Amino acid sequence: MPVRATSCDAEASRPCLSSRPTAPAAPRGETRAVVVSVVGSGVIALVAVSMVAVAGRRDLRPLRETRAHFTGPRGSAPSTVEAMTPTTPTLSDDDRTALYDAQNVWAADDDFFLALVGGREESRVLDLGCGTGRLTLALAAAGHRVTGIDPDDGAVAAARRKPGADAVVWVAGTSEQVPPGAGFDTALMTAHVAQAITDEGMWRGTLDDLHAALVPGGLLAFDSRDPADRAWERWTPERSRGTTTLPDGTSVEGWHEVTGVEESGPDGGPPDTWLVHLAEHTLLPDGTHVVDVGELVFRSEARLRADLDAAGFVVEQVHGGWDRQPVGEGVGELIVLARRV
Repeated sequence: MPVRATSCDAEASRPCLSSRPTAPAAPRGETRAVVVSVVGSGVIALVAVSMVAVAGRRDLRPLRETRAHFTGPRGSAPSTVEAMTPTTPTLSDDDRTALYDAQNVWAADDDFFLALVGGREESRVLDLGCGTGRLTLALAAAGHRVTGIDPDDGAVAAARRKPGADAVVWVAGTSEQVPPGAGFDTALMTAHVAQAITDEGMWRGTLDDLHAALVPGGLLAFDSRDPADRAWERWTPERSRGTTTLPDGTSVEGWHEVTGVEESGPDGGPPDTWLVHLAEHTLLPDGTHVVDVGELVFRSEARLRADLDAAGFVVEQVHGGWDRQPVGEGVGELIVLARRV
C-alpha cells in the first residue's frame, strides 16, 4: 500500500494529472468537456497546474500538483477516465509533461529539500513521486545516488530524456517497487504527495514501505498543507484562473474549484482530517474543456505525528514554512522531518 507519486508544488496546490482521454476538437464557439475521475484514494497521474508564485511556490492547482504522483489500491489502476464525448486523446504524454514543466518550475520547496539532503555526500536518496525529475536530477547533480519513482509512465519517460538523467535510477511504479532493506539514507515525498494518498490503508502502507526502505536512523521528509490554514477556502475560480504558455507558444487557460469538504476525527472526536473534493479545469485552444476531478486530504500535525509513530518513525521537527518557521507562522505548510527507529 505504498505511495506512487510524481512531483507537483510546494506552497500550495498544484495537482498533477495523468494522461487523459478527451473529446475531439469542438466546432468554433462550442465547448466539449472531458471528466477525469480518480478511483477512491488513488493518487492521480501527472497534471500541470496553473501556476502563481506565492512564497516560492504556487497555490493554484492543488490536484495537479499531486496528481502526477499516485496510485490506487494495490494492483489497481491510478485513475479512471470518463469522457462525455468519444475518447480521443486530448494531450499526448509529451504535451502533458511540457505543460507540467512549464507550470511547475524550481521554487523554495526545492531549495529546502536539496539543502536538507545536501550535507551528506553520496548519500542514497529515494524520491518517491519524482514526476518529471526536477528535484531528482538536482539531487543527482549534487553527487547523491538517487532513485526516482513515479507511477506515471509519461512523466518518468520525460525525466529519462533530460540532461543528467543517466545518473538516476528511474522506476515507473509505486513504493511497492522499493525492495525492503534497500538501504536509503533519505526518502522524500515532495509537492504535497502525501495529500494525494487519501485512502488511510494506502497511507499506512506507504509509511510502512518507506520505513522498510530506509536504513536505521534514515530520514523521511515530506510536506503537507496545514489544515489550520484552510487553503481550500482560497481555491476559487476567481483566484486560480490563469494561463500557461508552452514552449511552442501555445497558451492554455486553467482554473480550479472546491466542490465539497468532509471532515472526520477519531471516534467522533474533534476533526483531524479534512477530505477536499476538487475540480480542475483546462481550456485548450481548440475549445476543448477538460475537467479533472479528484480529492486531497489535509491531516493535522497531531494526526501526522500519530501515523508516523505507528509506522516506527520519530518526528524530529515540523516546520510551518520553507525558512523553518514554526507551524502557524510560515506559509501554511507542515514540513515533516522524521527518523526511522
